[in-house]
Amino acid sequence: MIEEIYNGLEYVLHGDKKYRRFQVMFNHFLKKTPLKLFIELTNDCNAHCTTCLNKDMKRKRGVMDFDFFKKLVDVSCTKKIGYVHLYGVGESYIVSNVEMYFDYAIKKYSEYGVDTILTSNGEIISQIPSGISEVLISFNAGKKETYERITGLNFNKTLQNIYRLNETGQLVDNVTIRMLVSEETESEVDLFYDLFKHVDAHIELSYKYDNQHNAIDNKTIKKLAVKYDNRVACNYVTRGINVCWNGDVILCPHDFEGEICFGNLYNQTWDDILNSELRKKILNEHNNLIFTNLCKNCNYNVKYKAPFIKKLK
Repeated sequence: MIEEIYNGLEYVLHGDKKYRRFQVMFNHFLKKTPLKLFIELTNDCNAHCTTCLNKDMKRKRGVMDFDFFKKLVDVSCTKKIGYVHLYGVGESYIVSNVEMYFDYAIKKYSEYGVDTILTSNGEIISQIPSGISEVLISFNAGKKETYERITGLNFNKTLQNIYRLNETGQLVDNVTIRMLVSEETESEVDLFYDLFKHVDAHIELSYKYDNQHNAIDNKTIKKLAVKYDNRVACNYVTRGINVCWNGDVILCPHDFEGEICFGNLYNQTWDDILNSELRKKILNEHNNLIFTNLCKNCNYNVKYKAPFIKKLK
């Protein structure tokens, strides 16, 4: 039945780039393979966001070895991954030779029809990687004071860098600038839009305020707040593979300390880690809506009252 639905959807959506991501996701859902791979090039960051645990992270900071990175890319290409995030809990542009990483991954994954995605805070983006599928730039306020309080970044420096990217023709159709809307920024949506309405990138709002497994206050705006008993199996866990800079494969992108580790790709194979007893146990828990450890009080997999992404442009 599911395959019949898929075949019908494939017929309707075939060739329409707007629905390509949906096609990829649905196809790999049928094959029961992990959809998304997070590759943490570094866990270091130039920001100190109140929405993130990076600033308090005790895990050793470092950069993924390039030779190991290439091996990871080569292996994962054969594992039918749907799309790859070229970042983890850090800012990838901190890596001094990051363009080398981007170039290798984008070229290799494109040969297998795998999308590559990058998220950045925008302050130190040197250039948008050529051939990348999607780039998301987070800019989480409309006022200078609010932005700097939330991110610890320089408002004017980040803004001018984004404008530079636009002026040099780099903010094309695959780039989106997004604001996380919360109780403290809801009144600044119009100001945010005014900052970027003239650039060529897409502009959108996100209303999904992650509480980082209940380690930070949940500042979801009240009209969208929901009860924690309205939860589903988390796709970060059931459909994701998260590789740290040192080769550890961990629970999810919110596991900043690497507390739940399934193994290490320096001394174990991809298949051994994906089939580890610990991972199978946690997958079974999620599929039965049982949430323990870091997942116990996390709101990432809580159903929201409305779509949590709103496109402005």
